[in-house]
Amino acid sequence: MSDSSTMFTLVFSDTLSTAPHLAQRLGDYSTCLVRPSHSYPFHLPPQEIKIDEILYSSERTAVYSGRCANGLELVLKFTNIKDMSAEAGAYDAFENLQGTKTEKAKILNKLAEAHRTGLFPLDFAERNVVVKDDDYRLIDLGRAERHDPPCRWTYDFTAHVEDDDVKSTDPSVQCGSIKSWAEDMRFWDHGKLILSRTILLPKSDKLPPQHIVDCLSTAIGLSSDHDYIMTDRKQIGAKYLTIVWEQMTKHGMLLEDVQKRRQYFTYLAHKEWHDERNEIFVPLPGMNFTSRKPQWLAHDSKSSFDSEATQ
Repeated sequence: MSDSSTMFTLVFSDTLSTAPHLAQRLGDYSTCLVRPSHSYPFHLPPQEIKIDEILYSSERTAVYSGRCANGLELVLKFTNIKDMSAEAGAYDAFENLQGTKTEKAKILNKLAEAHRTGLFPLDFAERNVVVKDDDYRLIDLGRAERHDPPCRWTYDFTAHVEDDDVKSTDPSVQCGSIKSWAEDMRFWDHGKLILSRTILLPKSDKLPPQHIVDCLSTAIGLSSDHDYIMTDRKQIGAKYLTIVWEQMTKHGMLLEDVQKRRQYFTYLAHKEWHDERNEIFVPLPGMNFTSRKPQWLAHDSKSSFDSEATQ
């Protein structure tokens, strides 16, 4: 019999998505007992963890956010050893290709072309993808097998860059290998925006689309005397994107101008978040606009932040 003193209790919320996810395969779902491996040191004592959000889900991997009784926020990943090794290899292979969704679409379309011609590349990796004048090519196809049976993939990635997800029953995505690579490269965002590669936010008409978010990476968590948990970072990140999207859609600010001014917009998002909590915001030295107005703001009559900067 298992010793309950060494077990974690994972309690999955009733509000989680009804779409299938890996944890549902556990026999005692939705209250599950799990034990850490004895092969690695584990510094969190056994306790109950409430799982309240699915951050990412695919056929072989699921990532959840949870919270301990003391408020500590955790991210838990479900997979198996074989798939974990494969995913780690895929990430390493495509470390430099975690770019914009449009770039991923072009690369994945080239992979689909190779499959449809009857080739199954065995060394699909960053080192074997080259680009010139925005035209991507796969090279070193010497390590390839015959695609048998013939590939039935007809999904055009470039025509679906705004897709959040794709149904596994869709007849256009019937190639497990291509779909797996697309998931590994995070082509489908499953209804989430990814800010600065670490912060997942629900899509909203108040926030810019992903191809713009990709151009607006910034540092979130800039106070010198505050420890931010992931929930805080999500809230501040949403405020930051709301500010820049309003500047673009309501005040006509160009993306290149937003990029130049993102440091100030990041400061404003943090200040607003702290003000709502009646907290004093102490920015890091390089991000402190408390007593200084950005030079561009003094000459920009279109900006809506003139009064805020002088507060």
